[in-house]
Amino acid sequence: MKINYRFLNTAATAAMILMVSQLFPGAASAADKPCHSCHASKVTGAVPHPPVAEKDCKACHNSEGGNHQRQKGLFGVKKQGAALCYECHDNLAKEKSVHAPVKEGDCTGCHAPHHSPYKKLLKVALADLCFECHEKAKFSGKKFPHPPVVSGSCSDCHLPHQSPLAKLVKAGKVPLCYECHDAEMAKGKSVHAPVAENDCAGCHEPHGGVLAKFLKGNYPVVPETAFSEDAYSLCLSCHEKKAFTEDEINSATGFRDGKTNLHALHVKGASLSCRACHSVHAAPQEKLLNNATKAKNGSEILLNVTVTGAGGSCKMTCHSPSNYKR
Repeated sequence: MKINYRFLNTAATAAMILMVSQLFPGAASAADKPCHSCHASKVTGAVPHPPVAEKDCKACHNSEGGNHQRQKGLFGVKKQGAALCYECHDNLAKEKSVHAPVKEGDCTGCHAPHHSPYKKLLKVALADLCFECHEKAKFSGKKFPHPPVVSGSCSDCHLPHQSPLAKLVKAGKVPLCYECHDAEMAKGKSVHAPVAENDCAGCHEPHGGVLAKFLKGNYPVVPETAFSEDAYSLCLSCHEKKAFTEDEINSATGFRDGKTNLHALHVKGASLSCRACHSVHAAPQEKLLNNATKAKNGSEILLNVTVTGAGGSCKMTCHSPSNYKR
C-alpha cells in the first residue's frame, strides 16, 4: 500500500491550526471579529464619537490586522494629530486667534477620541477643562468676580478653537459685552472713546477684580472727592495729571479760560469728582456731560453746557452763567 505523505502533512497542519484555534479562540483572526467584541470599553460612553457609535473603527484606524493581538500597531490611526480629525472636520486653525492645542494639532488635549460623559466629547467638564492649562488662581477668588468665571462658563465669552478677534473672544452680531449688558449705555450725543471702540477691557478687568465693577483703577463714585493720584488712578491711566492739578495750562484740557485751568479749579480746587459732571459711558451733551448731577445734600443740580470751537459757556444751578474762551 502506497502512503500519501503529502496528504498526511496537510491533514496534520489543519489539525494543528484547529487545535490552536480551540486553545486560543481569539488568535485565529482579529480581522474576522468586530472590534467592540474585545474593546467594549471604547463604545460605552454617554456621548460617543459618530464613527464609534456606528462601529466604523476603520474611519480612523487602519483596517489590516490579521495578527493584531500579537503584533502592535496593526490598527494604528490612519493619520497623525489634527490631520486625522480634518478628514471629517473643518480646519479650525485659520483665524487671527487660534487656541494653542488647535495650533499644535492636539485635538485630544481637550477631546476624547472615542466617547465621553460630556458634550462635545470633552475630556472633563468644561468648568474644569480650561483650568487644566490655565492657572485657576488667576481667575478665581476675586473680590468682585465676573459671573461667567464663577460658573465656569468660559465659552460664554471665548471660542474654543479660533476667532477673528484676539484672546479667542467671541465674534457676533453685537460686541461681546452687549450680549449681556445693555447697549443703550453706549448711546448719546457723546460717547467715551473706549466705549465707542468697544474696548470695555480698557477700564474693566474681564475676569473680575479687587475693585467694584471690575475697574482697573480707582474711580470716585461720589460727586465730592479730594483729588489724589490714587483716588483717580483709573482716569489718569489715559488723561494727563496736569489737566487736574496745574492752575495755568496751555494744553492737556480744552476746559480753560485763557490759561486758567477750569478742570483744576473744579477737581483740585472744589474737590469735585469727574462723576459730578461727566458720564463714564455716554452722555446727552458734548464732552460726556450729564444734564444734571446731585449735590452732597442729595439735591439735583442742572447742568447746561454749550461747547464752541474756542470755548463755550456753562449754566448751572450752583453758579451763574459763565463763559470761557481758550
